[in-house]
Amino acid sequence: MPKIILCFLIAFQFGFSQNKNWKLKKLEEKSEAHLDSTKWNKTLFNQDRDTYSEFKVNFEDLPLQLSAFPVADYDYSVATSPFEINIDSSYYKGIHIGNYKDETSDDIVFGLTFIFKSPEKENKENSFIQSRNFPYLAAQGTFRVFDSKYDWVFASSPDGFSFLLINMKLFDLRFGKTILILPNEDGSFYYKQYKTDRNLFKDNMLFSESFKKHLE
Repeated sequence: MPKIILCFLIAFQFGFSQNKNWKLKKLEEKSEAHLDSTKWNKTLFNQDRDTYSEFKVNFEDLPLQLSAFPVADYDYSVATSPFEINIDSSYYKGIHIGNYKDETSDDIVFGLTFIFKSPEKENKENSFIQSRNFPYLAAQGTFRVFDSKYDWVFASSPDGFSFLLINMKLFDLRFGKTILILPNEDGSFYYKQYKTDRNLFKDNMLFSESFKKHLE
C-alpha cells in the first residue's frame, strides 16, 4: 500500500521555540489575539479554505476533520521527519515531529518521536502537522497495520505539557517523548515509552542504532 505523508507547513518564517518562556499570562494574551478579528490573517484563512477544499480526499482518512479557521499573525514553522528502521525481519516506521528552534537556526526541537512496528515493509500511513495553533503544536494521523486502523492525535504546549492519544490510550509525554506501538492482529496493541531525546541524534541512522539498543 502506498505511504502518504501530508505535512502542513504553512508558516513562511521560522518562529519561536517551544523552549521560550511562555507563562500563563502570555498564553492568555495570544488566545485573546486570536479572538480579535482585527488581527486575523485573512490571507492564511483563505489559503487554508482553498487547500482543504482542493485536497479534501487526502484528508478524509485523518481522525479529526479539518476546517479553516482564522488566527492572528504569527511567526512559527513546524517540522517533520519520517523514517524507517529494519531490524532482522521486523519493520519499524515512525515520524519525528517538532518545530524550528528560532528564525536563525536550522535546528529542530522535536516534541514527539512516534514509532509503529509493522509486519510488512509497505503499509498505509497518513500524517498532518499544523502550525495554526501557535504557540501550541498539533499533529494527527493514522497507521493501518494488519486489518486495523490506529488513529493518533498529538498536542504540545510551550509551558511543557504534551500528550499523544492513540485509539483512546493517552501518553503524557513529560515522562518520555518517544513512543513505540506494537500492534496485534486482533487490533489491540502493546506499547513502550522512552525518555530518549531525539535532539541528541544528528540523523536517523544514529537514532536507529540507539533504538536497537532499547529493543535488546
